[in-house]
Amino acid sequence: MKLKKLAILGIATIATLSLFAACGKKEGGGSGKTVGIAMPSKALERWEKDGNYMVEQLKKDGYKVDIQYAQDVVPTQVSQIENMITKGVDVILVAPIDGESLTDVVDKAEKLKIPVISYDRLIMLRVLTTMRHLIVRKSANFKDNTS
Repeated sequence: MKLKKLAILGIATIATLSLFAACGKKEGGGSGKTVGIAMPSKALERWEKDGNYMVEQLKKDGYKVDIQYAQDVVPTQVSQIENMITKGVDVILVAPIDGESLTDVVDKAEKLKIPVISYDRLIMLRVLTTMRHLIVRKSANFKDNTS
């Protein structure tokens, strides 16, 4: 079971980092772009290891990194993400403490064209919005074959 979790974590991390690679210029990966990482806490060794690994990989690819740990306090995580937005990061990676409490700050980022990637845990409004778009798209493509 532990091996399966590690494999899933590894795949998720590789997928996330490959998204960052796609954002950078060809000659040096990040080329000075800044990635904001909002982690829930250092209380669990797992979050600290994940954060350290992401920072290491992103820096190796030429990105600047702003990593913050909210110590499992939702208003702190919201404030940290708002601060990242104010600083002008190019992308935000979030491991939400509470997936329903970040919708407003995520909307702020997206209005400023700052991509937000949810890591490990979902940001609920985004899931519902995505599902709504899929349903609307399916409805628009639906042809009534009952006649």
